[in-house]
Amino acid sequence: MNFPYSRHSQRYEYACQKGYFKDKVVADVGCGNAIGTSLISMDAKMVFAIDPRLAGYVDKPFIYLEVCGDKGRNKKNIVWVAEKFNPQNINYKIDVVTLVEVFEHIENPEGFLKMVATHCENVFITTPLANVTGKTRNLAHVAEYSMKDFDILEKKYQTGDMNIVDRAEFNGDSFDHNHTVQMVWARSRYAKT
Repeated sequence: MNFPYSRHSQRYEYACQKGYFKDKVVADVGCGNAIGTSLISMDAKMVFAIDPRLAGYVDKPFIYLEVCGDKGRNKKNIVWVAEKFNPQNINYKIDVVTLVEVFEHIENPEGFLKMVATHCENVFITTPLANVTGKTRNLAHVAEYSMKDFDILEKKYQTGDMNIVDRAEFNGDSFDHNHTVQMVWARSRYAKT
């Protein structure tokens, strides 16, 4: 597995080790190659793998995972959704939404996070560490951080050398190989306690 994918996997692994997905219904939004979805599925009650790029694989999702190099994981509790995230189309109460390297690509990040916050109890977000919210050198990134609809319960950082630490400094934007990624576990302010 090459470096960028191993970095992404480490973020999912960290959240799994913390028990964030244990017996939960999880929406893995922007699941990409679905290797993170597969990791979540080992602990979660059910996982919705959500990504428009899954089109063409929905009828044969296990082939999709095998193409991506994932074999032997628990795939029985994965539901494949080849479209953009729309909670109205999911007939389950969503406990957790994951946004691993997705949030910074959303066209309306504040509106999107508000929508997520009203449909889940917790969210796990990873996004490049930025000095200020807004555009960086990566023009595909609309914004890189905003959490006003969530209370942050834990914040960690994954450094370029794949250490997970409590504090980190800005060390380049997402085009830089060693950029720092912030990993946030947060509770929705709209969640019923």
